[in-house]
This record gives sequence, C-alpha cells and structure tokens, in this order.
Amino acid sequence: MADIQVSDGNGNLLIHFRGWEELCERVPPEYHQFILRPSEKFLTRELPLELLGNPTTPVAASVATGVPFKIFENNQELWLKTLAHVLLAPTEREEWLAMQGATSRRVEWLFGRAAAKESVRRFLQKYHQARWTAADIPIWADDSGKPHPLGPWREHTSTNIDLSIAHTSKLIVAAVAANARIGIDIEAVGRDLSEDFTKGVFTQEEMEMAAQTGEAPIAMLRFWCAKEAISKTIGTGIRYSPRDLRILSIDPVTGQIQIELLGQWLDSFKQLKGRKNVINSALYEGHVFASCMLPASLFEGA
Repeated sequence: MADIQVSDGNGNLLIHFRGWEELCERVPPEYHQFILRPSEKFLTRELPLELLGNPTTPVAASVATGVPFKIFENNQELWLKTLAHVLLAPTEREEWLAMQGATSRRVEWLFGRAAAKESVRRFLQKYHQARWTAADIPIWADDSGKPHPLGPWREHTSTNIDLSIAHTSKLIVAAVAANARIGIDIEAVGRDLSEDFTKGVFTQEEMEMAAQTGEAPIAMLRFWCAKEAISKTIGTGIRYSPRDLRILSIDPVTGQIQIELLGQWLDSFKQLKGRKNVINSALYEGHVFASCMLPASLFEGA
C-alpha cells in the first residue's frame, strides 16, 4: 500500500492517491485470451458428441470443469465482474448484478451462461462459418425455466436452435440442436437419493429394474437424469409426477433408456402417446449424464 502524488512540470500537485493498493491474481490463460479475443476464444471446451448419442441432426455442446471459484471471490470479485461484462448482454448483466446469495452461486450461473452461449457459438461457427461473441447471444428463460438463445445472429439463419443447460458445483454442460428439441441433465456420482425422494419419483418396477443392473445406485441416478432430461426436452421441467415418466427399459451395455409418458404428461403432450422415447445415459467426469432429443415436428402447432 502506498501514497502516490502526480505533479505537472512546474511541481503543482495534480492528483494525490492515498492508500493505493495493487491487486494481482493469477488466472488461467484461457480467461485472459477470452477477454482479449471474445469472438475467437472460449471459456469452455467441446463436450464429446458421443454423450448425445452421435445424432444425425446438427448439434454442438460445451462443458466447463474445474472452475476456480476462489479466484472469483478475491479482490472484490474483480475477475468475476470482468468476465461477466464480456460474457453477458446488457439485460443479462442487470439480472446478474441483482442476483443475491453466495459468490459461488453467481459463478455457477455465469458459467452456465458461458456454456450455453458457447454451444451456440460453436454451432454457428461449425455449420454457418460465422463468428459471434457471447454477448451477442443473450439467453432468455421462459415461464417454465427453459432457456432460449436470442440475438441478431438469428437474422442470418433459418435454423431453429433449441438449448438445454445442466450443472452441479463441479460440472457445467450445455447443448444445442437444430430443428429438434433437446434436454440434458447431470448428477454427481455418489449423490445419495433419500428413501422419501426415491419413493416419490420411482415406481416399484423401476427400482427393481435398477437392482437388476447390478449397479442400483448408478442406475437410479441414470433413471432420475433421464426423467429430468425428457422433461427439459418437452420444455416443462418436472411439472407433473415423475413417476408418470415411466422407465420401460435400460440397456446395461450402452446405457440407453426408454421412457413413456403417462398421466398428466399425456394430457399436455397427447402427440407422445405410446411413444417409446430414447434417452442416452453415460458416465462422464464423475457424473451421470443423460440426454434426450425429439423431432421438432412433434411440437409444431403446440
């Protein structure tokens, strides 16, 4: 800490700084590069498309791991605010600045936005040879909480892009798909599902099916992520009873799961009656990952 005086050529005092302190922080080089070249660099890396089942429809996905939360808490959140300014559109910045709670929650939210925006950026770069910055792609959540990518880039493509985001404190993922509905979900391996929770979301038949895999705790997480993924795909989240998102089967080798909608789910989505919906599940970075894609044509006029 120091006092600094700045004078003109005649020795007249112009500025007097008292208690000057330099704030230094070592940050990952990719953060620095991203701030300098936001249309070229990324904060996240590409998510392996095998996790999405290698779909035929154009897709792109991003993942962030090892987020250094401590860096963003230091020095009056200097780096956190800097990244937020580069990442977010003006309306998103207002939402982020108004967010209450622990710094870690705001960091997690910000990197969820980064993964979402960078999935769209990767899609546009791969399929349209177009470079956009994250701030050009504001994310708007509808009344059901489903995220939608907006921005001027939409004037340059006729493709409808659907988006899904999922995160834990250690892993943040997002994926987009063209002319399809997509939903993804993750849970950390080792998460303990309470007895009350289990009884509330699974039928007895589903619990027995999980036991038959020989890895019941993992299978239960796969089943829960699958139910979350399809609820995100249809755009509602878990609005009705998760027990009526009925697990029909699981392939123990590929992790592929089939789900059928019943009850109130069918009241809202009659077009899915009798449909065996495929969900891909896998283990990735200490997490269970599940993804679901449905043709956009199923929801036309809905």
